[in-house]
Amino acid sequence: TDLKPDLIQARYQLGQLYLMGKDVTHAQEQLAKIKAQNVSAVEGNYLAAELAMAQKKPDEALEELQAAINKEPGKASVYVDMGQVQMSQKDFKSAEASFRKALEIDPKLARARVALAQLYIATGNQARAEEELIAGTKADPENEALLHVLGQFYSSTRRFDQFEKLYQDLLK
Repeated sequence: TDLKPDLIQARYQLGQLYLMGKDVTHAQEQLAKIKAQNVSAVEGNYLAAELAMAQKKPDEALEELQAAINKEPGKASVYVDMGQVQMSQKDFKSAEASFRKALEIDPKLARARVALAQLYIATGNQARAEEELIAGTKADPENEALLHVLGQFYSSTRRFDQFEKLYQDLLK
């Protein structure tokens, strides 16, 4: 029998909590319970991917994320997760494509913009990183978290004049 969707979500969140505490055994138990009660629940794929990354098995994480995409192809955040795994493997081209797919689905998704900016910084392209962050603030000008990341970028690149202008504009 299937669990109610809210109970599956609760098991997923409990599994995430265990992973945050580095308790892989209990996270695996929650994953087994999700899959036993509803093998097609996409939360099982998400938790399995997170478990795989915690166990330093990025190929398994990518398989689980692809399975999640096959079940819910319109969920932008899964593409961001996939891109982050690809980035951890230094597969920057695939990671960029995953982040771009996330933005194609949801142009306001700040996580995707920040991930792209991080990718560009990691590959030495600060100009593209700045472009992505600015594009994100234009797509969602009320997103304070994204504005803060842009401010951090200006500060870390010692561009204090842009940093000051950004925050002065924000405080108006």
